[in-house]
Amino acid sequence: MNGLAIVANKAAILISPLWHQKVRLFIADSCHSHPFAWTAIVFPFLVGLLAWPYRRLGSRTVRAQSIAPFITAVVITVVAFSLVTGCGPSNGTSDASRAGSVNQPKPSENSQSTDPASLELAGDQASAGGNPSEAISCYRAAIKSSQAPSKMLFDKLGQQWMNAGRPFDAVATLKEAISRHSNDVDLRMKVVGVLSSLGMQQEAGEHLQWLIQRGHGDLGLLSISADLTRPQTVESTCKFALTHNPDDLRPQFSIAALRAYYGKWQEVVDLLRPVANAHPDFMPAQALYLRALVELGKDLEVTTLANSLPKEIRSSPQYWFAAGIWAQRHHQVESAANAFWRCVQLDENNGEALLQLSASLAEVGRMEESRSAAKRATSITSVRDGIDALRTWRNNSQVGAVKVAESLHELGRLWEATTWLQLAFAMDRNPDPQLADKYKAVRAELTGATPWQLRGKLVAAKLDLSMLAEVDWQGSPSTAPASIIASSKLP
Repeated sequence: MNGLAIVANKAAILISPLWHQKVRLFIADSCHSHPFAWTAIVFPFLVGLLAWPYRRLGSRTVRAQSIAPFITAVVITVVAFSLVTGCGPSNGTSDASRAGSVNQPKPSENSQSTDPASLELAGDQASAGGNPSEAISCYRAAIKSSQAPSKMLFDKLGQQWMNAGRPFDAVATLKEAISRHSNDVDLRMKVVGVLSSLGMQQEAGEHLQWLIQRGHGDLGLLSISADLTRPQTVESTCKFALTHNPDDLRPQFSIAALRAYYGKWQEVVDLLRPVANAHPDFMPAQALYLRALVELGKDLEVTTLANSLPKEIRSSPQYWFAAGIWAQRHHQVESAANAFWRCVQLDENNGEALLQLSASLAEVGRMEESRSAAKRATSITSVRDGIDALRTWRNNSQVGAVKVAESLHELGRLWEATTWLQLAFAMDRNPDPQLADKYKAVRAELTGATPWQLRGKLVAAKLDLSMLAEVDWQGSPSTAPASIIASSKLP
């Protein structure tokens, strides 16, 4: 097969059946509507093609014979002309039927169907045509009409939500897909990716755990799992969503989460005030907004907001952290300890909350528990610092990976520690000569029944501060001792 034939063959493979049909219909319509134009093209082409073998013949007799191709071309063109001008009756296809084939049902027409396959095909056509809204309508209808929607169908819908600038709807679709296809690795990878890009990596924790425990923990997933308090926000994703779907302000929370990580509390308030008003049921934004107001000392706004929040907010670590800071600043020492204890109960790997809890426990005279909280906070800081150090080696340092693993092991997070050590074997810089022995030792502690976190290493689980008073959001404005707040800040 020559080069041109190969290119033509590859092109034919790339062109979808839909485009095959469009090309055929275009030629048919053109022949029927403009037969003389097609004759003007076909006739010279045939003359040149048939005369090609005679191009080097020199005798007058042979040149006379070369008129044969011309005569042949005339005959072929006349026949073609007659077929073109009468192509409707000659092939038994009427104008009406041909028009019907050209006017194929549009996706919006097919979306009225109840057949899942037809609806999915209509969605595919809308997707190929760059119409995500129509594709979403078709795919949603296909899922609703199907008794067992395929993973691929959910995946298509999720992608169209992203194309339409609606990532939170993509998350909802992926979660529904996982509820039906719980053992699908790809779906869990994708929901982790989308949630992380929205600064909601803590919500991705259960999927990260599932993936790592089943041997799918790559370096990226392990880095996210190691510190779920560090936002992974992708601002370009959020800004795209805000541009293409401006009625949904939730992506501003995602940007605000990144600003909060760097302590830019005024920017957080400016970003979240409209979100809190437009989406009162979006608890992550409400909790972070409350935290930002507390950090800025806006007492009147704090009191108003805190007393208007629904009970669901109590499941947010951010809410209890804000309550703890508020209690500290209003000299509610026991209430601060209670709030930080509840925060750590919800997130045992929040280093900042552990340091605050340690300081509050010391204030109420519980020194041993205070030291225990501080020790765990130190190990969490070591994990974060170890990951940062590893990045300076372009994620290729055995010693760096081993240090992260050792800190995780100290925290009782054996699944992650073991996986980090496994990854270290693939790193060829800054070697650790004891890597194999360290891996064997940690791996020997791990069984299929090992919990994600060893209970004996937890702090809040060993405490009961429920008898201490909860925060009073009506407290009069004041300032807690600077030593308490300063000592509780992570470096």
